[in-house]
Amino acid sequence: MVERRLVVLEHIKRVCLLGGALALLGPEGLGQFAPNWYTYDEIEACCYTNAQGQKVRQMVTVGRLKPGYEFRATEVTDLENWFVQTYGNHVRTPFIAHATRTYNCHGYAFGQVGVIFDPGNFLGPNHPCYIESPHGPVYRWGSAHSAIGSPYTQYPYRAKMGQGPLGDHDAYTGLYGPHSSRWGARVRPPL
Repeated sequence: MVERRLVVLEHIKRVCLLGGALALLGPEGLGQFAPNWYTYDEIEACCYTNAQGQKVRQMVTVGRLKPGYEFRATEVTDLENWFVQTYGNHVRTPFIAHATRTYNCHGYAFGQVGVIFDPGNFLGPNHPCYIESPHGPVYRWGSAHSAIGSPYTQYPYRAKMGQGPLGDHDAYTGLYGPHSSRWGARVRPPL
């Protein structure tokens, strides 16, 4: 378990904290991050009783931002303005919540708090908590992005955009393109 945890943490440090490719974009320096800005915890993703009757708690690793590493107000403004200028009418304004480093798209879509690696992608079809479903509430773009549905026809996806703002976006290919799958909670007998 310790070895697997280290592999997951290293993967998070390389990929996940960015919350997808979009976090690499933005005004000079605003897409930057450092793994030491976060502490890492494991939280429960789901609980269930497996086929052998054993009680199982599936954990997911979460990065929590340390004090002092959040964007300054001017950086938030610059990053949000960059999203509007770069993606124009492909993102709905005003945004629902400001740009922040405290959580990413996967953390938002899968209902967790913090920055998490895409739990659906990590174990794929064998994931004990989530399953690919044509009517699932989570839209996925591989491991690059996760979103939930939005009430707006023109902007059908609601997501945290990397380290950027929380808002609604369309399927513009320059942003994320068409989603690759939908995921929902796997139905399991309760503990």
